[in-house]
Amino acid sequence: MYISPTPNERLVLWRRRKRFSKEQAAQIFETSLKTINKWERGSEYVGLPKVDLCFIRPYERCFLIRKRNEIKIETLALTLNINKVTLGKWEKGLGNWPKLADFYKAAGWKIDNEDYRHYL
Repeated sequence: MYISPTPNERLVLWRRRKRFSKEQAAQIFETSLKTINKWERGSEYVGLPKVDLCFIRPYERCFLIRKRNEIKIETLALTLNINKVTLGKWEKGLGNWPKLADFYKAAGWKIDNEDYRHYL
């Protein structure tokens, strides 16, 4: 299965890439924290800003797969025999994130159109 982000997921990924808090995103988009939360949850689309990501990185797809399937970070960390802090770093592209991509690929998920190792 190949995963493509929804508009609200694109906002989440944009914020994560920029390392902005939700409060900072609210200031940038001149809106409230409550609205940012609604946009990111996908419960409101009115005024949702269109953010350009150019491309989705393999480790970002891993993050989206976990979130869409409502897999708790603790559960996946136990499955991979790592702690949740390490998993959180991998989902941000830090450390040994290709191990995470390998796990998802083995489970049948398409992480990227080509080999993701060129992102290393």
